[in-house]
Amino acid sequence: MKLFSLFSGSKKAQSTGKYLISLDIGTEVMKGLLFSMSELGVDIWASNQVSQQTHAMRSGVILNKETVLENARLCVQKLVEKLEPNEVPTKMVLGMAGELVNGISIRVSYDRGSDARKKITEPEANTVVENVISDILTKGKDELAKRLDTTEDNVEVLQITVTGMFADGRKVETIVGLSPEEVVLNLYASFAPKTYINTLREISESLELEIASIVTQPFAVSRSFSGSWDAEFSGIFIDVGGGTTDVALVQNGDTIQTQMYAFGGRAFTKKIAQSMDVSYTVAEGRKIKYSTGD
Repeated sequence: MKLFSLFSGSKKAQSTGKYLISLDIGTEVMKGLLFSMSELGVDIWASNQVSQQTHAMRSGVILNKETVLENARLCVQKLVEKLEPNEVPTKMVLGMAGELVNGISIRVSYDRGSDARKKITEPEANTVVENVISDILTKGKDELAKRLDTTEDNVEVLQITVTGMFADGRKVETIVGLSPEEVVLNLYASFAPKTYINTLREISESLELEIASIVTQPFAVSRSFSGSWDAEFSGIFIDVGGGTTDVALVQNGDTIQTQMYAFGGRAFTKKIAQSMDVSYTVAEGRKIKYSTGD
């Protein structure tokens, strides 16, 4: 994690000159993007979707690794087919959802004490965040394990992101150069069982792609909406997928809570199939036609 970028005050992405792949392993559809970073943000170069078989996933959880891997290969191959061999990405960002993935917001207060009269330097700002993250990783795993109903050894923290900063109660984009008595950090942490993360690593290794980051989907959706960065913005994001429904709560520009529920479009289709006494495939077709006004 490059901590300096959290305090630079700039939201513009740095240009890398390299392509990356984003892969959303959805229950119903696997979605992929070929993208790069520029001064304007994210540049999308190609997109692709592959329908997942009903036995491949359930409620965002991988049931058949080989089937999901084959779908991932098809998705990635389509994304990179027009690239030169030396341009093919080596890293990817994975989006995760499902009942095994959890996200929590954490609010931490830091009293500067006798240093309050001094302006905060970049090293001090980085040290504050490093200490906070270290505490979460070492002291917070017990609470995370309880949420997942597992052991501490089977908990893996996927990401810890600073979503908001306050200096003496005033929201700021950077604390560098300020001299507050109290600094408050809002953070978002996501976590999942190691056993599930290891399955994702096996898939990435088979694709010969390094995992650059694993991001929970409701958090990504809430942060991707341009207005959600506004200090005055509050809202609720609801993403109804094939196997999960993801909800993110944004308050005053900070993503403060996410929740993933293990039901989605497939639950609607199964109910239609039962009520109308038709096959799942026919029910899915009727559902889609109804949604388009046919």
